[in-house]
Amino acid sequence: MEDEQRAENAPDAGSTPPLTGNQDIDEALARLELGPDVHTHHDALAAVVDAVQRALNPADSGPRRAP
Repeated sequence: MEDEQRAENAPDAGSTPPLTGNQDIDEALARLELGPDVHTHHDALAAVVDAVQRALNPADSGPRRAP
């Protein structure tokens, strides 16, 4: 039963990620593609984490982009 609920709540592989309200994070998530080669996952995920860190610590990344 629990596995069925997880499967129902899991996002589709081709679905778009939900919007966060932060343009940089939304764009990074939209570009995120985790293919079958797991060796490329680190770099792809690191780019998203970098966008989140820039959003949470804007003083460390300089001026914010204009909307």
